[in-house]
Amino acid sequence: MSGGNSRYGRLLDGLRGAVPIAVGYVPVAITFGLLARNGGLSTADAMVASMFAFAGAAQFMAIGMFAQGIAPVQIVVATFFLNLRHILMSSVIVHRLSPTRGFAQRAALAYGVTDETFAVATRDENIAPAYLHGLEIGAWGSWVAGTVIGAVVGSLLPPLVQAALGFALYALFLSLLLSHVERDAWLLVPAVAAAATNAVLRELIGVHAGLAFPVAMVVGAAAGFLTPDRSES
Repeated sequence: MSGGNSRYGRLLDGLRGAVPIAVGYVPVAITFGLLARNGGLSTADAMVASMFAFAGAAQFMAIGMFAQGIAPVQIVVATFFLNLRHILMSSVIVHRLSPTRGFAQRAALAYGVTDETFAVATRDENIAPAYLHGLEIGAWGSWVAGTVIGAVVGSLLPPLVQAALGFALYALFLSLLLSHVERDAWLLVPAVAAAATNAVLRELIGVHAGLAFPVAMVVGAAAGFLTPDRSES
């Protein structure tokens, strides 16, 4: 953190730390905005979804299920299971915040926790709240801006570019996975187990995403729990 010890300086450090996240978020958010419009939502709908949900993978899954006509209650249940990991990430971060300023601040910071902000913030054992605020504001702003761009002008992009953007989310998550696999190859076990379960249920058996995805998550979590202790490898 190079912005000094003041709260303002740490906030600026957080904003600077969000730049690499924003580079990855914008094309993915553009894709979401485009898919939302193609799925029957308005630009305002897409923007509000990104502003208040701020959950990339869950938003993609929800819009896909919405387009397929899946019942709202199934969409809610599926996205609930998908976002359960945020509870674990927030519990790690809250123990590293120094100093904390009560429930309201912790709740505000928990809202901005994503896979990417978590990965960046937890590089340090002690996380300054102002730094985390800056990191999350930068990430959130880029996600909302990308969504609006995709909803407004996404349809004007050439079909080849639109198709390429469709892989952006997968590439982002793959990069996150690989960055951790370099330190712990056992992480491939739950990832492969979840992916294989999802593929079998959806492609071979024909189970819809609203059921297949939560089941795949449970299988992946169980596989991760049953893998050998990393300290023993």
